[in-house]
Amino acid sequence: MTGNLGDIFGFKRSLIACFLLKALGVALPLYSSDVVTLFASSFLVGMFTPGIVTLVSTYTLDCAGAKHHRKAWGMMTFSFAASQAAAGYLMAFVAASGESYRPLFLVSASALLCSVMCIAFIRVKSAVKTSQHVVT
Repeated sequence: MTGNLGDIFGFKRSLIACFLLKALGVALPLYSSDVVTLFASSFLVGMFTPGIVTLVSTYTLDCAGAKHHRKAWGMMTFSFAASQAAAGYLMAFVAASGESYRPLFLVSASALLCSVMCIAFIRVKSAVKTSQHVVT
C-alpha cells in the first residue's frame, strides 16, 4: 500500500504522511487507554512499520542513485540498528524505573515527528550530466 502511495503522491510526501500517521498511532495511548484507542494505535504502528521501510529504501534510491544505493542502504541499516539498540536500552531503563509508560510514548512520538522534519528538509536535485540524484 505505501509503495502505491509513493508512486501516486511521490516518495517524499508519502514518507512524511506515513511518519505522521505512525506518530499519531504512537501518541494515541497518551490520550486514552480504552480498547478502541489501543487497537487503533496498534493498527497504525503495525501497518506503517514495514511500509515505511519500503518507502525509505525507494527514497534512498531516488536520492543516492542506483550506483550508491547499496552502500547508502547498508550505512542506514547499521545506523538504525545501533540507534535502536541504544534507544531500546534507555527505554528499558526508563520503563523499569518509572511508574508509567507515558514518557516512552511521548518520546517515541516526538522522535517520529523529528523524522518528519528531517525528511522535509531533504533537498534532491538532478545532477547536471547524469541521471543520478544528489542530496544537498
